[in-house]
Amino acid sequence: MTTDHALAEILSANAQHWSWGLREAWNLLYRQKLTNAQAYAVLTKCGFTSEQVGSLFITAEMRHAGLVELKKYEVQQLELAISKRTRAIRAKQKKVASLEKRQDKLRKQRGKHAPKPGKTRSKKYLDTLSKLREIPSELAFCRNWIAQKERVLAAKQGALKRLRANIAAERYSLCFGSKKLLSQRPGAHNTDTTPLLQ
Repeated sequence: MTTDHALAEILSANAQHWSWGLREAWNLLYRQKLTNAQAYAVLTKCGFTSEQVGSLFITAEMRHAGLVELKKYEVQQLELAISKRTRAIRAKQKKVASLEKRQDKLRKQRGKHAPKPGKTRSKKYLDTLSKLREIPSELAFCRNWIAQKERVLAAKQGALKRLRANIAAERYSLCFGSKKLLSQRPGAHNTDTTPLLQ
């Protein structure tokens, strides 16, 4: 049992050291923009062998290349979503314009078929009135729909603009682990609850 426990501790320490080295390699290569030789010198001073530094560089480069492709794909998906939403909004705006025209036409018909004083309302007048009463609710629905979609569209356009700016500046965020793991990182706020300290 003690041998297994000691082995687990060694493996855990090595995994933590490797994870730290990978984060440091990423930081040196893609945040500080050092050359491979400069980053190599820094990492060897931290206790990594030349083979380990080579492995760290390869892993960091592979993750960077994957992340670049992922961001390109995200740009394509955002562009596609924006294009679809723009077309949908235009179609709904055409429907609003059509409903407004129909409303104006029905109002004219209502005035034309309006009963004279002392006369009963005709069937045509009642039919026109019935059709006219349906339009405001449909118009309100369409306008509300457009407003909601335009808000989402503006958010997507902002996200696309930020993403393109990050790609142009070669800023790529990389998380070594999940958000849940990040929230469990040891600190003053969670010394009693974090599993990493137990």
